[in-house]
Amino acid sequence: MNGRLVHTAFSDQNPIGKRIRLGKDNTWRKIIGVAGDIRFRRGGADRSSLEWVSSPRTYVPYSQAIGEGFSPVNRRLYFYLHATRLPSLEELRQQVETLSRNVPITDYNPLTHLIANEQRQPRLRTTVLSAFALLALLLAALGIFGVVSQSVTERTNEIGVRLALGALSGQLQSMVMQQGLCIATAGLALGLIASLTFLRALSSLLYSVTPTEPVSMSVGCAVLLAVCTLGSYLPARRASRIDPMVALRYE
Repeated sequence: MNGRLVHTAFSDQNPIGKRIRLGKDNTWRKIIGVAGDIRFRRGGADRSSLEWVSSPRTYVPYSQAIGEGFSPVNRRLYFYLHATRLPSLEELRQQVETLSRNVPITDYNPLTHLIANEQRQPRLRTTVLSAFALLALLLAALGIFGVVSQSVTERTNEIGVRLALGALSGQLQSMVMQQGLCIATAGLALGLIASLTFLRALSSLLYSVTPTEPVSMSVGCAVLLAVCTLGSYLPARRASRIDPMVALRYE
């Protein structure tokens, strides 16, 4: 049995040596070990669900599983091969016959192919969602750059006045960038709070990652912060280099 069944049937007590049966018509079986949980894709007839769940499972020896409907081992055999190439079906049959003539081999697939086929749909969905996420990040970056650039450009008159009063170009650029980064930092903080609130709803759709994946969060924040910095620096640099008299007449 697996850990999920131990938690369900024995309340996390040590089950070794105890007996269990799957239904009143099945035989009692003695528990000799506990295996780790594995996650299965939950889906209906269309198998379109993205949820992955752990369910209670039992495992029995092959010799005891013949005729048991709950166990798949009477339909599949797994071979671990040390080879530089995949054997043909006929070669595999010949090798199996040397061990037992009572095991018919009708077809075989490498486990890597089975895993890849099982992961094909989730991988496609992940790729599509990742593409949309990157597009959303790009649109957000362009929007932030445009807003910050426009706000700095509208301060050209103010920058001209400061230049006419003796302010240095480097000081003006630092001032504008500091103000822009303060606004960007506040926006990122609010965005992180909102994202952490809504990302909890995605926990059931993720496998082996958490909704608050630090790498993804860090990359997104770094990209948006870099865009805000660039959006503040370029217009401020351009405005600080124009002639003060031109800037004073700017509308």
